[in-house]
Amino acid sequence: MLLLMPCAYSQLIQNHALGFMVGTSQYNGDVNMTKAYYKPFLSATLMYKLRFNYHYVARFSFTYGELQGRDLDFPNNYQQNRKYSFSRNSIYEGAALLEFNFLEFAYDEKKYRKSKRENFFSPYVVGGIALFYADQSEFYDIFAIPMGFGLKYRASPRVEFNVEWTFRKTFTDNLDLLNSRIPDYDLYKQVWFKETNDWYSILGFSVLFAFKQKQNSCTFYNKKPYERFIKKNKGNRKK
Repeated sequence: MLLLMPCAYSQLIQNHALGFMVGTSQYNGDVNMTKAYYKPFLSATLMYKLRFNYHYVARFSFTYGELQGRDLDFPNNYQQNRKYSFSRNSIYEGAALLEFNFLEFAYDEKKYRKSKRENFFSPYVVGGIALFYADQSEFYDIFAIPMGFGLKYRASPRVEFNVEWTFRKTFTDNLDLLNSRIPDYDLYKQVWFKETNDWYSILGFSVLFAFKQKQNSCTFYNKKPYERFIKKNKGNRKK
C-alpha cells in the first residue's frame, strides 16, 4: 500500500488548472421571494482546480459580486406600500468546492485526440462550503453552503469551458440590509420574515487553463477502473 502512494500522488499533481469566471450575482430574500434570476449585477471569480480523476474535481475560488433589490418590482400591496430598496451590497467570498462529473471527462492530454471512451463534455454538480463578507455582516453570518450545477466542455488539451449556476444558502437575514433599517419602516407590523434566511447565486461562464508538472505518473493510476479490471483478468487467463 505504501509503495503505491507515491504513484498516486504523482498522478494527482499533474492535474491542475487555473481560470476565471465572469457572470452575474443575484439576490433572494425578503425583497425578492419569487424570482430565481432577479436584478443581476456583474460578478467575477478566480479559481484553481485540482483534478483527482475523471469524475471528481476539487475547486478553490474567490468571488466578488453585488446584490440589489427593490420592492416596487413586485406587485403585492405590502411591498408597494413599504417601498424599500437597496443597492450595491458587495459580496466577497472564498469557497472550497467539490465537482462531480456525470460522464468520464477527458483530462489525459496524450489520449485527447485518440480516445473513443472519454468525453469532451459533461454535466456536473458542485457543492461545498464558503466564507463570505457583505456590508454590515456579523462574524456569525459569514458561512454559506454553495450548491449548483453546470456543463463543461474541453476545447483543447489545455483549455476547458464551463457554464455554471451556483446558489448559496446563507445563515443571515440581512443581505438586503432590511434588518438594519427597521426604524425607517416601523409603520408596518412585520418588516421582514425572521424565520427565513437570504440566498444569493452566481451564474457565470468560466475559462480554465490546465497545466502539469514534469513528474512521471504511475501507469496503473492513469487507467480507469474498467481498464484495470480488463488488464487484471487478462493476466489471470494467461496463468
